[in-house]
Amino acid sequence: KGNHHLETQAYDALNLLQSVAWTIDIPVYINNENPNDNMDMGQFDRIITDYLGKPFYFVWRYDKRGRSYSSGYDLNIQSNEYGKAMLSLFNKKTVTNLNNIKIAVANHAGHDKLTWNERIKWFNQQLDWDMDQFNEPILGSKALGAYYDAKNGRKTGYVMSIDATASGLQIMSALSGCKATARVCNMINTGTREDVYQMIADKMNVRLNGKFRVTRKDVKKPCMTTFYNSLANPKQTFNKLQLKAFYATLDGLMPGAMEVMETINEFWDYDGDIHMWTLPDGHIARVPVTEMSDVRIEVDELDHRTFTYRYDKQQPSENYRSLVANIVHSVDGYVAREMVRRCHAMGIELVHIHDCFVFSPDYLQTVSQMYREILAQIADSDLLSNILSEISGTYIPVTKMSDDLSKDILNSEYMLS
Repeated sequence: KGNHHLETQAYDALNLLQSVAWTIDIPVYINNENPNDNMDMGQFDRIITDYLGKPFYFVWRYDKRGRSYSSGYDLNIQSNEYGKAMLSLFNKKTVTNLNNIKIAVANHAGHDKLTWNERIKWFNQQLDWDMDQFNEPILGSKALGAYYDAKNGRKTGYVMSIDATASGLQIMSALSGCKATARVCNMINTGTREDVYQMIADKMNVRLNGKFRVTRKDVKKPCMTTFYNSLANPKQTFNKLQLKAFYATLDGLMPGAMEVMETINEFWDYDGDIHMWTLPDGHIARVPVTEMSDVRIEVDELDHRTFTYRYDKQQPSENYRSLVANIVHSVDGYVAREMVRRCHAMGIELVHIHDCFVFSPDYLQTVSQMYREILAQIADSDLLSNILSEISGTYIPVTKMSDDLSKDILNSEYMLS
């Protein structure tokens, strides 16, 4: 609503996403309860009855930046743990790479910050399985079932998922050529699986010297939103001492991300009510500028009483802060579309939840390589220059901090993890 337009949209990627056949995972349905108390359970059970044992397909759509969303209330790929576990590929496969399923099990247990080999080793060391210790016990149980199916040569519709490690920072690093930013979000191989949010928390705690310690969870959202111009979220999350340590820790840590943010801020159109730009696949991001507007309403039937109605009105604004997030998210949407195209061209049924990619376990290495190649191509491109030139209507050169980041990206391991 309010974002529909007739400019070019990449329907090919939507059609590929819509071509993936799904089925309901019967053991998950039988052995678990839907935790969503707000759902109409009668309707949910009718949906399950209608689709049980049958293939079905999701409708997909874009938002104004070009990010993809699957539609569906009772069943949806972009759901809670139970909802995700309810879905399996209708076209089952015989999985031969058991180590990849071991990695998936370790991820569901909360060990996704370990190296690949450490995750496999953790799996091999388990003598019994206490699902109460898992971060995602329903998905963990399903992954274990897929492991035993694969071990015994039985086909499975199980899909594993891996996330980009700080995709926004990865994109900003590729746009700027910044190796410092790249290093903390796994675009440069350091021999381990980097965790930028834990690193920031650890550095803050050194500065805090035992007072008001922070956790990774405390740090994650303030860090993500800081590079999207947010001052409110860090201030809301931290006390004064923590806030001082937070900004002192970030100072100089990821200069490329900061430079991308500050550069994009300069291209806000203060006189326009819309920003538009084209992604490398021809998809056009069209983002209206809105401001809250008040209008006074008089009701004749109520003795001419009045009230104020507040609504979002498309109009020029001085609030420039949203442009950087919208541009980075549009690139994130482009990366996802390219992942869908390239994987489907190889016969891999892949879907995604923004920067989280979902596929049959045998394809972990291929999917990871695809992602590296796409980000490497962005690092070698003039994408930021092209976007800013289109927004401003004049050529804007962008000088990158390095010209060989793509080589590091191609040799990295944990950009998806």
